[in-house]
Amino acid sequence: MIKTAYALILVSILLLTGLHDATASEPSKDDMVENPQKYLKITDWQFYVAARVAIIHHVEIENTASIDYKNIRVKVDYYSNYPKYNRYLSSTSGVLPITVPANSTDIYVKGGTTLGAGSMDYIAKNIRIIGVEPVLE
Repeated sequence: MIKTAYALILVSILLLTGLHDATASEPSKDDMVENPQKYLKITDWQFYVAARVAIIHHVEIENTASIDYKNIRVKVDYYSNYPKYNRYLSSTSGVLPITVPANSTDIYVKGGTTLGAGSMDYIAKNIRIIGVEPVLE
């Protein structure tokens, strides 16, 4: 009788642990809203400066979340183009006026959008997403 009780308790613990792990591994909608940087990745981008205006274009974004995001706010760091130093100089930020659908990868702003001020003497590096608006229906 005691062996049967121990066996039932052991089976119950194993089943409950297995169910807990299955639900814990699935990302929640709350996590997708609170931590969009886990689900949005900029995989490629192009940048140029014309008349001191920084233009970003052909931005490839991967969204692994099951929700859409819009108005992607990005920040780009500028470095000196002088080969000996290549030091950080400043950064600029702006909003990509796009909506990125759930579970997608695509290229956006093919025509370009203004990102802020810039200089042709700068090297643009280290793009990162600093804010988004989750689309919740």
